[in-house]
Amino acid sequence: MEIHLGKHSTSDNSGEMGALSMRERISYGAGGMGNAIVNAVVTGFLMFFYTDQLHVNGGIVGTIFLISKVLDGVSDLIMGYAVDQTKSKYGKARPWILWIMLPYAVSGVLLFLLQDTWPSTLQYVYIFVTYTLTSTVFFTAICTPYNAMNALITKNQYERGLLGSTNVIGNLLAQILVNTFMLRLVTSFGNTQSAWIWSTAIFAVVGLAAHYICFSQTMERSSQVEKEASPKFSVSIKSLFHNKYWIMVTLAATLLFFMNTLQLTAAVYFAKGIIHNTNAVAGLTNSMNVGQMIIILFAFVYIKKLGKARSFKYGYVLVTLTYIAQVFVGGSYSLLITLGFIRGLGMGMASACMAGLISDTIEYGEWKTGVRTVGMSNAANSFSQKIGNGIGTAMVGWLTAAAGYSASATVQNSSSIAALNTLFTYVPLVCAALVVVLMWRFDLDKFYDKIVADLDQRHATKISK
Repeated sequence: MEIHLGKHSTSDNSGEMGALSMRERISYGAGGMGNAIVNAVVTGFLMFFYTDQLHVNGGIVGTIFLISKVLDGVSDLIMGYAVDQTKSKYGKARPWILWIMLPYAVSGVLLFLLQDTWPSTLQYVYIFVTYTLTSTVFFTAICTPYNAMNALITKNQYERGLLGSTNVIGNLLAQILVNTFMLRLVTSFGNTQSAWIWSTAIFAVVGLAAHYICFSQTMERSSQVEKEASPKFSVSIKSLFHNKYWIMVTLAATLLFFMNTLQLTAAVYFAKGIIHNTNAVAGLTNSMNVGQMIIILFAFVYIKKLGKARSFKYGYVLVTLTYIAQVFVGGSYSLLITLGFIRGLGMGMASACMAGLISDTIEYGEWKTGVRTVGMSNAANSFSQKIGNGIGTAMVGWLTAAAGYSASATVQNSSSIAALNTLFTYVPLVCAALVVVLMWRFDLDKFYDKIVADLDQRHATKISK
């Protein structure tokens, strides 16, 4: 299967290893913002909307989300294969941003149209259909090619790291906007279901504009993927499991996304049940986001000095230490914000490097196996991340329901308080420590330049023949 659209006129071969303009770096980051802004609403507030606004059973909703995420993982692999087969005047990955940005924005609003007057069965069917449409279909169809663009825009390892940084900054800006203004908008619009719908629609329009900037102001330059036949699906999958560095990054990313989703979804419950102020969710989450944004502004310094791999490892050592400290601070809002900011510094060091690390494993995989799988590498990695994401969201629903969390209670019972502390502190602590262990032996930075040189020589030999 090959997807064709127009002629192949996107490559700028001379720029594959050259420096990118600041405009293109920022525009790529705008795509990260576009991806994240609707997803931030979904991750941070959809479960809360269902349980506290419409009084739907959180345990059942969590299970529905997890089932959808399993299907989402399959769609990632399909989408990765589609990207590898796409040939258009816009490139392999970039056109998907244009095609999917509007359906993705609309689908985010549909999630909030559920009616509390419907029978329970109809409610759960609607939740499954709309959540699957948003996450499994459209979010996958825009995120998988977006992630692949990192490897297609440049082969320069340093520039890939910077693109990863702008992606993270775009994500953080989206999260800060949503975490700061979502509940405020809902309140200003009347704190009704319509208020939730209009608030989500505003963020969806912002995301739509960000996606268009990304599409219109970036360019794919890696020409090798267009000159060679795309690998078969089975060959692509097999090659990934011969790539030890891709496996390490993928397992770490699964834990990382599970941890982040768990904490973001649990934050509003923690703010309500432990701090007794729902609006405190903005401080809990934005303290981490601000820390990340500040440290990412200096990504060019620490990536150049330490390399992406060591920056990632050291970042998550710091994250782990902050969770250990959080065990002892209880519900102290000021201390939680302080630790959140420090944690954000560590998360930012790591997050700035993630996309670049994945792209580097693509070069290693081609060098080791002879198979280049840009779309499939990112899709299979995204598959594992979304499984982690799905389990994280589901766990919040399961534990709060099992502990007897009450949306109407002024003070939660002891089981609910223990569950909220487990979700917000103890499970993330274990995950952060495991990420450090998994990535400690990642040393691809040491011989990446040799791998690129060898690949360039192979490609030149093929062309000469």
